[in-house]
Amino acid sequence: MQTDHAARFIKGRSSLIVLWALIAWFTIYPITKKWNNPIAWDAFGYYLYLPATFIWNDPVLKDFSTVEKVNQKYHNTPNFYQGGKTETGNWLIKYTIGEAVLEAPFYFIAHALAPKLNYERDGFSKPYQSCFLLAHFFYIILGFILLRKALLFLFEDKLVSFLLLILFLGTNYTVTAVLTPGMPHAAEFALFSFILYLTIVWHKASNHRIAALMGIAIGLVVLVRPTDGVIILVPLLWNVSGLKSLKEKVRDLFKNHKTDLLLIIFFCGALGFLQMFYWKQVAGKWLLMSYSNNPGEGFEFFSPYIFEVLFSFRKGWLLYTPMMLFALAGFRQMYKYERKIFWPVLLFFIFNLYIVASWSCWWYAESFGQRALVDSYAIMLLPMGYFFKHVFSSASRIFKTIILFITSFFILLNLFQTWQYTNYIIDGSRMTGSYYAAIFGKTAADENTKQLLLLDRSKNTFNEDEYVKKELLEENFEGPEKINNARYTNTLSHSGKYSIQLDSLFSKNNKFETAYKQITEKGHAWVRTSFWYYMAAEQDSFQFVITFINYKGWPYKHTPEIIKNGKDLKVGHWNKFIFDYLTPEVRSTDDKINIYFWPYGRPSIFIDDIKVEIFEKRE
Repeated sequence: MQTDHAARFIKGRSSLIVLWALIAWFTIYPITKKWNNPIAWDAFGYYLYLPATFIWNDPVLKDFSTVEKVNQKYHNTPNFYQGGKTETGNWLIKYTIGEAVLEAPFYFIAHALAPKLNYERDGFSKPYQSCFLLAHFFYIILGFILLRKALLFLFEDKLVSFLLLILFLGTNYTVTAVLTPGMPHAAEFALFSFILYLTIVWHKASNHRIAALMGIAIGLVVLVRPTDGVIILVPLLWNVSGLKSLKEKVRDLFKNHKTDLLLIIFFCGALGFLQMFYWKQVAGKWLLMSYSNNPGEGFEFFSPYIFEVLFSFRKGWLLYTPMMLFALAGFRQMYKYERKIFWPVLLFFIFNLYIVASWSCWWYAESFGQRALVDSYAIMLLPMGYFFKHVFSSASRIFKTIILFITSFFILLNLFQTWQYTNYIIDGSRMTGSYYAAIFGKTAADENTKQLLLLDRSKNTFNEDEYVKKELLEENFEGPEKINNARYTNTLSHSGKYSIQLDSLFSKNNKFETAYKQITEKGHAWVRTSFWYYMAAEQDSFQFVITFINYKGWPYKHTPEIIKNGKDLKVGHWNKFIFDYLTPEVRSTDDKINIYFWPYGRPSIFIDDIKVEIFEKRE
């Protein structure tokens, strides 16, 4: 009898048992893993709002030396790429404040515990790091709990168990959300799961409390990642099967659920105002594109990188997470059996993919596959669920066996490739088709194999023997047509009679400019610029700038070099300057390289004998 009772319990609570097992893993993992400082790299930028506001009383980072002191002590980041200085003199954190808002309760716990445990109350000591990890795994666990509750409204318990296991074992969710504390994916996944749950509950029995929670959840999603606001399509279009039902739903919302609608709008707006208020304080604008501090990055809505995002060896979503093919296949079953759910989920998927694929740096950051799509798995498990529901209930035994075999293969492939990624065999940003083929199924990659990867752009030098040199420009300012130009002078010269004079009248519009396709037809080239310069006084200085400009006029790979008095500079003599510049991954071969000079103050500096050489990789 006891055995029968246990069997019935397991049969009726299998998804709960799976959930408990996952929670146990999520609980044990951070305890057993030896973390260095987890508040580092991107996570440092997301978190920085908290100590800046509640310890330094300087949320706009007017005194940037505080950040530098913390970084010097805890080694959070090699440079402050997480933000940039604004025209107001403040420093703008490029990430929005949502992740910090979600981390705040755990931060305050650490702030209270730190002095009791004899740690510094500086926002980064051990109690803060521990609570930072606690916050991360709390949202992972919460996400799975909420997702299970939502899925049980639509699928049988055993199928929900199966879907949870597939999510954990068969996708890049684990390596992206679990192994990168402080990144927004775990929190966004939890919020997506919460919105899905609230959507189902509200449409079953609407009430003001659910509507208020919906507004808070959607507002937090936008506050964490504004582009994820596309999740609003799910509750907005839920139970809409066509234009007629859409009109009926809109009419019903405004006629019978005005208060609920106002609550959602109010809480979304209130949370959104927090971000706008921060932007106003730090940059003097209520609305801005905070990623403008990432020169050259932006949305390319008219030429999205759909194919690359889905299939490329570099970061292809379906290549590195092929399990999601079942989710795409499930849209057919959704359309056939649950059309009222089909449209909101399909439109969410299309718009979400379009936004992700429109980002100009679509391969951004180190990750296993497309990390930007991981947040959406809470919604994409719906079509996947309908696909497997069809397989288990209606498909033939042969088809069912084939699908289960493929599913098992995808799980094993994902687990093995996750291991390859965490052991640096699969690279997080430089993968190519030839390298992928060479390391497929391998437990190691030698140096010869790694030559198949894309260029390592973190290096500042190159081996000239591996490149072919060609001259792009040589300018000594001796042409007769230039003598009447006020900035050309015969006062001083390194060679010949004339040089160019940098002073307060000089314009940076006097620049060398040419399109990338005129430089090289290959994926990269090194640009070596050399020139001679003369400074008359020790306090004189100027800036040499080399950058790329895209068709919108945005600069990227902007590299300014300040040249001033130093040990290698002889004041009152001609000095030679040589600079090697690696071309960026251009958005278009029509993008132009710009090389120019810019004087500081009112110095009088002379430039002569400029040479620009191109080094192209040998075949």
